[in-house]
Amino acid sequence: MGITITFAEQLFGFLINALSIGPGKNMLKDKERFTVQILAVYLISKILTFVLFMYIRSKILKRNNQTSFKTNKTVSFGVTEEIEMKYIDYDLEECNKNLKGEVFGLLINLGMFYKFRNLTSLVSSAFNILKPILFNGLVREYVYGQYLVRPFEDNDIFGKKIGPTNIASSNERQAEVKEPEEKEVEEILSESSESNEESSDNDEVRERKMVQE
Repeated sequence: MGITITFAEQLFGFLINALSIGPGKNMLKDKERFTVQILAVYLISKILTFVLFMYIRSKILKRNNQTSFKTNKTVSFGVTEEIEMKYIDYDLEECNKNLKGEVFGLLINLGMFYKFRNLTSLVSSAFNILKPILFNGLVREYVYGQYLVRPFEDNDIFGKKIGPTNIASSNERQAEVKEPEEKEVEEILSESSESNEESSDNDEVRERKMVQE
């Protein structure tokens, strides 16, 4: 069985935190000298991550993928039930979860920095911007153009399906995504054709009037 993208994302975050607590902590002995730079890098990384997920949210709403899939959802402690969700609902839920996590993490880290002048958490969080860029399912789907099944933990790090298929094939999904765009093109061509026909009819009427005169 391959390594899922969610597990790889968690493992990468753990390694970043371990490096910042271990070797990274020794590198920050002269922290007063780099405080402003570290704080600036941290804030920039948080802003970029927030902007990234806001962009993805707009892409989710624009695509409006109505593909359904079945998944297990926890309804109470230790109790799960199988439910059916649409891709758009799942993606929005995941995106909102990421946005809330970014805001919550920002408040926690800035609070710790203000209270204890703790730079270690700022450094690890700044480098954690690489985590969604490399492994996040939403980023892979809406930025890199990969076609992933839902939930995202059913995909390995190469974007391949793990386990039984519970949704349409990738080709069917691509057709579903492209279908609205093709309809828009057909509507535009149809309107253009009707406009040309009306223009042709008007020209014929003018010619008849000129002949009669």
